[in-house]
Amino acid sequence: VADCLRYDALSATGYHRPTTEPIDDRLDSDFVSFNDAATQSGFTLTVLSSLITGDYPSTHGVLRWNDLFPENVSTYRDAASGADLPPTEAIPGMNFISEEWNLTGAFDRVHSLSEKKSRRDCNQATADDICDTARVRIDEEDTFNLLLWFFDLHDPWLSETEFAGDNPKRDQYDTELRFLSNQLRRLFVELEDRGLY
Repeated sequence: VADCLRYDALSATGYHRPTTEPIDDRLDSDFVSFNDAATQSGFTLTVLSSLITGDYPSTHGVLRWNDLFPENVSTYRDAASGADLPPTEAIPGMNFISEEWNLTGAFDRVHSLSEKKSRRDCNQATADDICDTARVRIDEEDTFNLLLWFFDLHDPWLSETEFAGDNPKRDQYDTELRFLSNQLRRLFVELEDRGLY
């Protein structure tokens, strides 16, 4: 999941900057694209809760900053277990998948990147940290069921800007998207090399 991703910011969809150029060919051929899609909320915690339950926010009840994820709601973890899939694991770039919001129980394992977060002046891990953690996990097992939640596009932005235009915030956002695309390209190539893509 690429949090805060704008459809109109992808070079794959016609944006004038090469923001997703490292993975444009894959976006066109390897992924599903929906012409009519909407998010359940503009708030990450609510979106996460809907994504892992398949429920509307009015059903799971996670609507505000201080709402805890309910314990009695079925999650993807339950569906994966019932389908005999590998254990569910989350590698989050943000802090919502934690005990604080009662979300660690929604996965079999949550990889904390608190060390990575603590060496920055904000509470997020970057795409390289997330992909590196995924690589280590993939090295450990033959099968995996990972949710990677990238937060690079959410401010505060950490990369040195690559673009110079009339809008410094958009320049920075586009730079972060380019960074994320490069990290995903590296991960996809490695998965291909291992025969796991």
